[in-house]
Amino acid sequence: MKIGLVTYFWPNNYGAKLQAYALQRSLEASGVVCEIINYNPQENRPKSRSIKNIPAKFFKCAVNLRYGREIEKGLERFLQFDSLFHLTEKIKDVSALANLSDFNGFVCGSDQIWRNPKVGFYFLDFAQDNQARISYAPSFGVSQVPTEQHSLYAELLSKFNSISVRETEGAAIIRTLIGQDVPVVLDPTLLLSADEWRSLAQEPSRKLPKGYVLNYSVQNTSPCFQVAKQAAKLLNLPLVTIDVSRRLAFNFGTQKYYDLGPKEWLCVFDRASYVVSSSFHGTAFAINFQKPFISVCQGTQTLNTNSRMLSLSKLLGLEKRLVFPKAKISQDFLSCEYSDAVLRSLEAERQKSKDYLTKAIEAVSK
Repeated sequence: MKIGLVTYFWPNNYGAKLQAYALQRSLEASGVVCEIINYNPQENRPKSRSIKNIPAKFFKCAVNLRYGREIEKGLERFLQFDSLFHLTEKIKDVSALANLSDFNGFVCGSDQIWRNPKVGFYFLDFAQDNQARISYAPSFGVSQVPTEQHSLYAELLSKFNSISVRETEGAAIIRTLIGQDVPVVLDPTLLLSADEWRSLAQEPSRKLPKGYVLNYSVQNTSPCFQVAKQAAKLLNLPLVTIDVSRRLAFNFGTQKYYDLGPKEWLCVFDRASYVVSSSFHGTAFAINFQKPFISVCQGTQTLNTNSRMLSLSKLLGLEKRLVFPKAKISQDFLSCEYSDAVLRSLEAERQKSKDYLTKAIEAVSK
């Protein structure tokens, strides 16, 4: 059986690369031939040339002057990681998707692929009637979708053979749109055990401290950094930063890494004594590696974009590890133990998620 995987695999983003790898590997473990559909709907999107970007361009130039060699090394390592993907031939035109007739079905997921229903590719709108459509842990990225988009969402979702989502908010959205109760499954990165990820990890070029607090953010950079500094001070540990936005390029008091590929990123997470992150995948890997952690949410407690971290943390009984910007961290709050109940919950959810994927694939062959 041959399954095509539709996912975010092309951005040089740690979470995107690792979730794509994990879902591909999990599908192959179920006994199917899996190829990632090598098409990027955003590839030909025009780039902004607004004059407002001039200050950002000056800052980018300064960062490149200071860290250019490290950044280039990191990009090389991302390209090397891509060799782990099993890709179709490059597809440049959306009309060519209709030629994928040798696939028995398609799986779309994970990450925030369902934010925009106008990008039908991520809803498998190109699949033929005899090809199965399965979703595994996609995210809407928000807790509500605009009312004016309901009919388009409903039309696309009604054609799926099996649907699962990554957050409880996503399940509620599906129920509203098409009246179905669908399972909430784990992000693909949590389908693989910590030991499986460790087997992939590689040492970074620069030696890591023996013990450290890891600061990792994709957005919400400054609030996350402030919380991480508090944690490092209270724990009397050095602070290590994976600065994706590069906004901390000229901040002092932290050891920054700009040359990490996904494999080196895994090593930095695994070696950390403590993790402070505002990223969903930062939270997911802290949990998988059983690291004491703090997740820094964005904005206020009602902001939609926090739904991903809230859903995962509540699922495992770790919601107390979430804080909001400008939080004052106490010594007592730093304590984060992985009880037997938490570990049992993680293993149960992992098995439930694998069972969903297995059953959805088995149904394709019937």
